[in-house]
Amino acid sequence: MEFSDEWRSLWPVSSVFAAPILRPSAAAAAAAADPVGPLLFSPSPLPPLPLLSSPSLALDIPAPLPASSFVEGLRSFFHCPTNEAFLPSAAVDALAIEAAVSVSGPSASDPFPCNNLAALRCRNGSSMVLFFPTGPNANLIGYVSLSFRGLAPDLGLDRDGDVFKLREGYKHPYHRIVKMSAVAATQSSWAPEAASASPGDTLIEGFLIATTLYSVNWFSIETRVTGTGEERPFVVPTAKQGFESAVVHACWSPHFVEESAALLESGNLCWFNLQTKRGGTMRVALPGAVNPGEWLSCEFGGQPWTVIVACSQAVVLVDLRSTKGTEHKVLAHIEMSSSLYVSPLIEMNDRFIAFGKASYNDFHIALVTEHRLLLFDVRKPLAPLLAWNHRMDSPHFIAMLRLSELRPSKEFKWASESGYVILIGSFWNNEFTSFCYGPRKAGCLGNSSLFAWELPSSLSLSDNGCESGDSFVREIFSAENSAYGSVWRQRKKKVAGLCIVPNDIFPVDSESGGGFSLIRLTLSGKLE
Repeated sequence: MEFSDEWRSLWPVSSVFAAPILRPSAAAAAAAADPVGPLLFSPSPLPPLPLLSSPSLALDIPAPLPASSFVEGLRSFFHCPTNEAFLPSAAVDALAIEAAVSVSGPSASDPFPCNNLAALRCRNGSSMVLFFPTGPNANLIGYVSLSFRGLAPDLGLDRDGDVFKLREGYKHPYHRIVKMSAVAATQSSWAPEAASASPGDTLIEGFLIATTLYSVNWFSIETRVTGTGEERPFVVPTAKQGFESAVVHACWSPHFVEESAALLESGNLCWFNLQTKRGGTMRVALPGAVNPGEWLSCEFGGQPWTVIVACSQAVVLVDLRSTKGTEHKVLAHIEMSSSLYVSPLIEMNDRFIAFGKASYNDFHIALVTEHRLLLFDVRKPLAPLLAWNHRMDSPHFIAMLRLSELRPSKEFKWASESGYVILIGSFWNNEFTSFCYGPRKAGCLGNSSLFAWELPSSLSLSDNGCESGDSFVREIFSAENSAYGSVWRQRKKKVAGLCIVPNDIFPVDSESGGGFSLIRLTLSGKLE
């Protein structure tokens, strides 16, 4: 039976048998002519290649306090005789109630929902620079260089044999770094193009954003030639800005590298031009004065003057040229997502928890709810192109990739070049799942030809192997007390960040149709 585009997404993949948006298997005659090849990614049986083990790489995540303990501590502090006149009792009780809601909020169960490893590919094509939080409170930017000119990766470190550390250029020097993102420099007056660094001249490789709770810090990434004739990376402060409201997310513009935007917890969207030192602020509001819930993220749209803003209730397209009071275009709404629930046994009160935009496409965005993964085209709002049941526990991480980045293949060339992968997961729970999609067959173009390729598959980033049943049961029963139990200590073995190594600089030989290499950062302080 053939379904229209509007009806296909009403049956998400994994919710019903043979969902209409699922491409027929290779055994079917229609798919046999254009097989997509293997789409299951499993770790190599070989042990991981150790790059660096250092205390500077370890992330000290403070154990979460139960909401009741936090509130009691707050009341004890303000009701202390020495602080009696600091706040009245009524104000303390109101503050305690608000704190209880905050501590038990959506993000309380995931101490680090973001990727703690950012990567930038250098202009020479054979090197990368890796960035990560370091310092006593993860308040500094640490970085290392990685060269792939030889058979094995060559790590570039500071003179003391440890990671490079940037100690200046922060608006709030002692605040914890929450997020980082790096972009490559494009040819412009702000980042002139050069073939390579030379003595006395620097080569601008790209730019880095580092956000703390109440600030955004911008840096340029340069390659310089030292006195010994060696090339090494430098991170140079460019600008910094503090805010009264907490920073939710900051992003670079893919159109003009000197422009960026920041979304605040108050719902204000701020944008900056680092070259002209100008910017502006706009209040983002949902049509109909709908409560946005939790603000999630922001990314520049297909046009330089547009920004896509996501919250737990909706996703809107903001035109930075619009005047005050202009309603923003709604791209997705959680009520629309609720219509996808065809089973009465599934909880209807859902919310968006993660948002991502494709780097390979100006129009495709992905949204994660508590139960669903949804793919949208901004040119066709409120109508998902594809939908999956993800069956995961609050995955906050999301990345949209080309299939060729994960599986370059000559045998399945058309599939690798026309297929895409959405990777979602949770670093804290060590759960990651890949969702593949693309055209039904070679030569098909347009959104109407997009189908899910095979069922979602789990992707393991750890090498712990299968645990015993006793260990599994013990972890379940001790989850509520993980702040003080063995489960919290076991978290130190988990992965805190990852980056995928481009295949053209570090190819993977595989007899099963290709593969990819990734670099992972563990909580215990290992780079592998």
